[in-house]
Formats: sequence, C-alpha cells, structure tokens
Amino acid sequence: MEFAQQGRGRQRGMIEMQLDEAGKSLIERHRRWWAREETLVTQSEGAPLGDLWVPLADGTDAQFDLPLTPELLDFERMAGPEPAHGPLGLMGDRFRTTTAFGRVPWVEAILGAAVEALIQAGSMRTLAFVETWEDWQGADAHRDEAWYALLLRLTEALVARSGGAARRCGADDARSQRPG
Repeated sequence: MEFAQQGRGRQRGMIEMQLDEAGKSLIERHRRWWAREETLVTQSEGAPLGDLWVPLADGTDAQFDLPLTPELLDFERMAGPEPAHGPLGLMGDRFRTTTAFGRVPWVEAILGAAVEALIQAGSMRTLAFVETWEDWQGADAHRDEAWYALLLRLTEALVARSGGAARRCGADDARSQRPG
C-alpha cells in the first residue's frame, strides 16, 4: 500500500507501508470513521492522574510544583532514547507514535502563557495571559521563541532518531517507544 506524502501543498514523493492484516483492518476502520460509519477507541499509555515526570536540566526530576521554562528542562531525557527500529505497533485504534513530550501545553506556552508543572496532580497548566476576548483580539501577534525553539528541536530530534525508514505496520510489535 502506498501513501502520498504531502508537504506544504506539493507532493514530495511516495512512501511504502507494508501492512499486515491488523494494519489493513485499522486503515479500513479509520476510513469508516472518516465516513462517520464507525467509532474508534484510543488507549492511554500511562495511568490517569499519575505523577508528572519533569526531567530537569540539572539531572534531577522535579519533586514539587514549579513554574516551568524551557531552560529548566533536560532536552535529552525529554527526547528519550532512540526507538527500536522495526514494525510500528498498534495502540487501540491507532498506530503507536512518538510525540514531543505531550504533557507540555505547547500552543499556550508558545503563545506566551506561563506554564506551571503540577507534580502530584500529574499535569501542567497555563496561567491566563489575557482577561477578555477583546484583549486577545487587540493583542499583537506574539510567539515565545524559547518554547517554540524547544518544540522545534524536540520534533527534529524525534524525526532524526526515527531513522526515516519505511516501516511495517501491524499488531506484531506492541513495544512502547516512550522512555521508561
């Protein structure tokens, strides 16, 4: 099965995906979902409301709630080890993927909201940086360059560590690609 790989409105080439029966079934379930003919189910890799893991640049893990800025974070531990190459696993009704440290509220941080890590609550939250919708509409465009640069660097590292090779997709490999 081939999928067109699109980039900014122009076709860059084709990539080949080898799908086993479970992978083909998943693609078909997604087709039916987009046609509003079926429901998909996802699974979470961690326990809900588990402690939040925040790797700090000094080599420790955050033990208490703290205001968070990009320079406090340990980039290498956030990026995690290079994933084992081989077939992609399935997780519920989706292919197992790796993302750039999903607990960070990236959009809000990049827009300039202060980020607070709540260790025992297992989450991060942002603090309001506008009081009303009118404040937002009248605000100048803003991008927090430090958060943006960290997300870009993490994404580039994950792409580089993925090996960029064509992958077989199916249920025969259920290994997690997240750091342990």
